[in-house]
Amino acid sequence: YNYCMPVVKEESDLIALRKYACSGNEKFFIGTDSAPHPLEDKDGTYEIKPGIFTSPCSIELYTEIFEEEDSLNNLEKFTSINGAKFYGLPINHEKISLVKKDWILEEYTMYSDLKVKNFFGGKKIKWRVE
Repeated sequence: YNYCMPVVKEESDLIALRKYACSGNEKFFIGTDSAPHPLEDKDGTYEIKPGIFTSPCSIELYTEIFEEEDSLNNLEKFTSINGAKFYGLPINHEKISLVKKDWILEEYTMYSDLKVKNFFGGKKIKWRVE
């Protein structure tokens, strides 16, 4: 199996990818790559670590996109079913609750001595895991 991440060259590519992800097609599933690099590894150097830290808000941001695409009915397949089927894993039957409720994500996440800038930090998000 050879995994290939699509290259998004134009906004139209991004919109097409977004629509396919929200389509319910079982070939599309969530793949977060949250990269919690410390701030000092991200600033003032030519060897900046790539990646963004999305853990505090990824499911909520996906939910916003699926809502905008009028595809909330496909969110569970995208986040919880299609990937498990693809990898031949059992489907997790535990549930979370998403509530449409505005909140502001904190700018940073602290863990022990590690300070990480949150993707979408300081911005309003329309959905929240309760």
